[in-house]
Amino acid sequence: MPSREPRRAMEGGRPPAPQRPGLIPPDRLPGWLALVQIAILLGIPITLLLLARVVLRTWFPELGY
Repeated sequence: MPSREPRRAMEGGRPPAPQRPGLIPPDRLPGWLALVQIAILLGIPITLLLLARVVLRTWFPELGY
């Protein structure tokens, strides 16, 4: 039994999809830069949570902290 691909092409089927770029970037991220990104991504939320805790304890002590 013949495959469907040549028949689909003869019937005017869809053209083949364009090639997608790979998921692996051509230039790798240096280790030190990856560590800086991790520190920023974890440091900002933790800092904001600690700041919110101080603000809540200072201005709203009745909340039970």
